[in-house]
Amino acid sequence: MTSDDSNDEASSPGNESGAPPGAQGRVFFSYARSDAEFVLKIASSLRVDGVELWVDQLDIPKGARWDQSVEGALKGCSCLVVVLSPASVNSFNVLDEVYYTLGEEKRVVPILLHPCEIPFRLKRIQYIDFTAGYQQGYGELLATLAKRSAPRTPPHAAPPPLPPPPPAVPEPVIDSMGAGAAVGGWNEAGPGRRGGKWRHVALGGALMFFFLLIVGLVSESGKVEPEQKTSQQDPAPAVEPPTAGPVQANPGGEAAAGTPPASAPPPVGAASDTGPANTSEPSTTQAQADPVPPAVPDAPQAPALQLINIDDLQLFPIRFVIAHNRRDIGQILALYDDGVDYLDVGRGAQFVARDKQDLYRAWPNIRFQISSEIEHEFAENGQVAYLAFTVDITASNAETERQGRVREVLQLRKVGGVIKITAERQTVPP
Repeated sequence: MTSDDSNDEASSPGNESGAPPGAQGRVFFSYARSDAEFVLKIASSLRVDGVELWVDQLDIPKGARWDQSVEGALKGCSCLVVVLSPASVNSFNVLDEVYYTLGEEKRVVPILLHPCEIPFRLKRIQYIDFTAGYQQGYGELLATLAKRSAPRTPPHAAPPPLPPPPPAVPEPVIDSMGAGAAVGGWNEAGPGRRGGKWRHVALGGALMFFFLLIVGLVSESGKVEPEQKTSQQDPAPAVEPPTAGPVQANPGGEAAAGTPPASAPPPVGAASDTGPANTSEPSTTQAQADPVPPAVPDAPQAPALQLINIDDLQLFPIRFVIAHNRRDIGQILALYDDGVDYLDVGRGAQFVARDKQDLYRAWPNIRFQISSEIEHEFAENGQVAYLAFTVDITASNAETERQGRVREVLQLRKVGGVIKITAERQTVPP
């Protein structure tokens, strides 16, 4: 909420009014009136990034009671963002909202806009520092708010039950008489009975038979005369003469068919009568393959151009006029780049917010309507576009009514995939 330092009436938490439409579960912004421009800028950016929030200047409908709307939104919110500055820490309204949210055990996220004395109950909470830079602070705030809806695991949740152990496999029972217990019922008589005596007799007879058989085989093998060893070696296989091959040129320029020249080196592995083999010319079987050159890394790809689509470009003036007719500051700021060059007044969305607030404050009833053809032109290979169109304005307040006409010239560029106004100029047509 905004806090006027000259009139810091504390809201009554005892009011039983419910949250206004659309405020349930949103992020509530608590701030001082002197920090309104910063809050409007950051609120518009958060809405573009999908954060559901509630700000009094943007979300209190016309004709609604201001105190009841603020109180209902505070009760229905799921998180409170408090903007810390010398003005807000001295505001009773801001402190009441912060302490009420802490008492309800809801989440509070402090952001430090300007150096100040942080209230005692907020010193235990880590704040997000915007004094070091807007972009860094905004990134931390967006990441913090994005985590607020993540489900929490109960701190003392019981671990899931372990699966029941598999049934024990019974071990096989081994009979004391060995493997023979499973064959033909040998062990039915049990140890120490007559069946065991006859088994031993049969086993001894079998061993004696095999022993006599082995002795007979050995005696027969001793009568075989050993083969005579020949002193002559087996003749070497005949070497077939080489077949006639194509005529090859020798180093001296003479040719020989199928027979290597006298000066040619002997085959690899053959002995030479005159000395070691000539290895100056390696055979083709020993030739080493050429090393494979290392792969050349691909050249880094250039960033994709953010081209403006003609259909989106033609719809932009309609979005521009609708946002102004709705008097929605957040929706209007979402059309502008943060560093917009605005009407030769200055660079930054804060100048847009201040100008629109003054306009709607002076003319509570105002309407815009496009009254000319929409002209467009592309530049920088389609990355920049220019729009020009005429707008008729009808405005009134409690005292007077006026009509006017302006010529809008907008410079557009895609920022993060979204068309934004990067510069705006207005002229009064004749």
